[in-house]
Amino acid sequence: MPLSGQWLAFLGAEVLLIESRVSLPSRGFAPFAGEPYYNASGAFNNLNRNKRSCTINLRTEEGRGLVKSLVAVADVVQENFSPGTMEKLGLDYHTLRRIKPDIIMLSLSACGSTGPWRHHSALHSGVMGLSGVTAVTGYEGGHPRMLGAMLPDPISAMYSLFAILQALYHRQRTGQGQHIELAMTEALQTLLPDAIAQYTMLGREPERMGNRHPWKCPHNIYRTQGQDSWIAIAVSTDEEWQALCRVLDRPELAHDPRFANMETRRANVEALDAVITQWTRGRESQEEATRLLQAAGVPAGPANTVKDVVTDEHLTARGFVVEDDHPQAGRRTMVGVPWRFKGLPQPAYRHAPLLGQDNDYVLLDILGLSRQEVQRLTEAQVLY
Repeated sequence: MPLSGQWLAFLGAEVLLIESRVSLPSRGFAPFAGEPYYNASGAFNNLNRNKRSCTINLRTEEGRGLVKSLVAVADVVQENFSPGTMEKLGLDYHTLRRIKPDIIMLSLSACGSTGPWRHHSALHSGVMGLSGVTAVTGYEGGHPRMLGAMLPDPISAMYSLFAILQALYHRQRTGQGQHIELAMTEALQTLLPDAIAQYTMLGREPERMGNRHPWKCPHNIYRTQGQDSWIAIAVSTDEEWQALCRVLDRPELAHDPRFANMETRRANVEALDAVITQWTRGRESQEEATRLLQAAGVPAGPANTVKDVVTDEHLTARGFVVEDDHPQAGRRTMVGVPWRFKGLPQPAYRHAPLLGQDNDYVLLDILGLSRQEVQRLTEAQVLY
């Protein structure tokens, strides 16, 4: 959810983040750089750039009233509470549409608000298990495994962005608002079309096979001489295989009965991986191995570390790796948007907001409250 709001902000939307000192879960993730901690969370500052922060205590009636006043001048409301929470707060879609009939609301949860799973509580690990992703992830003959990242979150954010843009287009054409419901489990399940097709068409579960592939061979990650330096190689055609043999300086392998075609290579994959590893271990770095293989037309690339990504000349030259200058966390390298519009500049990136940084703007300029009223609400911890 934070990421979809950030992308909308990068596209030019004015995004208000409603939060409160009563509970600051999104600002509580390490690593931290600076004090106070809630302005120095690396995760928060990476996911909330270009937004404005307003501290409204939703546990107070006046706080909920302020949110309703903001809804009256808003286009979109995003929330990712457990199903039923917005109803308890009196901020559900049916209530908000009475305030602004064409409001667009997106509700994101683990499993949605209907169906037998609707009361399940799950974060990214639980979502991966429920979605079936863990069932197809792991080593040959091994048990299911988690992916090494919070993949459900950015995938759900991507679908949230698509859905909101579609709803805005629909409203522009019809004048109608929309309540969008998105389940993270279903978002992640869309990444498994081949696995689902294998079961529905062939009646069998897909096999776990680690780095290997059902119809590409070789298909693996191989070590080079450098410190923690690896290269990925994926061969899908006979032409690519013959080119690989030439790079390995082993042209005879193209006619070796063990490796002559895709089927025999897969049947002898361990022997094949040993031959390739012997060559890659002779290369000084993953960059050298990549250069030689790419020049011969073999699909290959370095298995970059995070450090490799944020210091990469290519990504920096394209404007994807950017510098963020935060008043408390300092200068940090972050990533930008992965899209480019011809003839339009890249977004003007702003650091994530400090907690409550934009209270005056939201309350005085947008809602038109007086300075005295803002002071009263602050003292009553409605703004908190």
